[in-house]
Amino acid sequence: MIKIFPVFFIAVIIFTFSDFDRNVYSQELISIDSIHVIMEKLQEENNWARMITVGESSLRKGYDSFFLRARLGIAYYESGEYIKAIPQLEKALETGIDNPSVLTDLYYCYFYTGREADRDYVFSRLPKSSKKRLQPLNNIIANNIFSDLGFSFSNDKTGNTSGNVNSGANELYNEQTYYGNVFSVGVGINQLLFQSLSIDYAYSYLKLDKTKSIQTTGEQYSNSYSEYQNRFYNRYNIRISDGLVLSPAGHFIGIDYSTIYGQIDSVNKGSQTISVYEQDQLYDSFVLSADITKYMTTYRAGINGSFSYLNNVHQWQLGASFKIFPLKKASFYTVSDIYIQNQNEVANLIFNQSFGGFSGKKFFYELFFTLGNINNFNEKNGALVYNNPDLIKFKTGFDMQYYVTPLFNFNLGYSFQSRDRNTYSYIPGSTASGNQLSPQKSSLVSYSVNNIFAGFKFTF
Repeated sequence: MIKIFPVFFIAVIIFTFSDFDRNVYSQELISIDSIHVIMEKLQEENNWARMITVGESSLRKGYDSFFLRARLGIAYYESGEYIKAIPQLEKALETGIDNPSVLTDLYYCYFYTGREADRDYVFSRLPKSSKKRLQPLNNIIANNIFSDLGFSFSNDKTGNTSGNVNSGANELYNEQTYYGNVFSVGVGINQLLFQSLSIDYAYSYLKLDKTKSIQTTGEQYSNSYSEYQNRFYNRYNIRISDGLVLSPAGHFIGIDYSTIYGQIDSVNKGSQTISVYEQDQLYDSFVLSADITKYMTTYRAGINGSFSYLNNVHQWQLGASFKIFPLKKASFYTVSDIYIQNQNEVANLIFNQSFGGFSGKKFFYELFFTLGNINNFNEKNGALVYNNPDLIKFKTGFDMQYYVTPLFNFNLGYSFQSRDRNTYSYIPGSTASGNQLSPQKSSLVSYSVNNIFAGFKFTF
């Protein structure tokens, strides 16, 4: 028994050291070059799932190189996992190797996740031959062009004509303006001047049909007219670093229309009877805004602000935005926006929530709703301006885009708005400014607006 124990002990020691030697030998055999060979073989077989397993396992064990990161990023990209591909492809490029294949995949990853400034920056780093394959007509004059057409219709006049314009016994007269149909058309161009600077120029034309109604105790005056708006929008997109973009913008709006107004009859001023006259209105409005956003792997955070002068009143806004890909896929994201708007020393809180993403590589969708008192308000860095004097209490809708190719897409959208507006009453003894009375009381009426819009975008 005594003789057996030393033999057993010696055998255990020999086996332990031989196993240690085998592990060391195995570590020497599994070099980074061997991993490259395995990954290359799997790539030739289009075995993306196995490439991801091997690549992630190698990174956890401390291996790292340009080829490992690049092939792992390509595997994620080919699997449609764009969110997971981005950090791997970015890490590969951090080595200083501008590989066209890696840059091209990163270009599309940014495209499918909405990172336009980063996509343009990556495009600028590609060799000319690769640029031609991605954007054959690329030039400095226009990076892309876009256009849209819209039509809105409301039930304001049909729903609120009866019972709201009859002057009471104690009223001198009352008035209201019905909101009718709206036609709009817009065109725009984007220039990519430098690696980190692109500029948007856009023009839109709006024709708003309205009806002004003034009624005294004995007579009613009605005037159907059109309000014309010419809008010019300019935005500078400055890429400061990976995912960090600063965008100052300006929106100028010229407004022109002619309608009727009530005034004190100068001949019978003592009894305060009124007469009606027509007057042209021509004035300008503007929005100055800025937005700064930072993209990380699965989310984007941003802050924004604006100063505006709409309908002869000043406003300012401050807002914050948070976008997240909860599934770590481009197929679904959520965006939460919150704004504080101040007008006439009254602060208002507005909240917007949207959901969207890519379904495959061709179809993009977004659903949204907004809560709050929307009046003389702007969003999307001043690109959308709600300068109608009526109050939007709630809006919801969707936007769909179909990509014929990554360079050309159509979009179709719809939105519904629930609105309130005031009817104004003037009573005997009202104070006057010049020969116009000041309203002494008002009442709210409600109506809805349906908006349909369509457009296209073509990248050169």
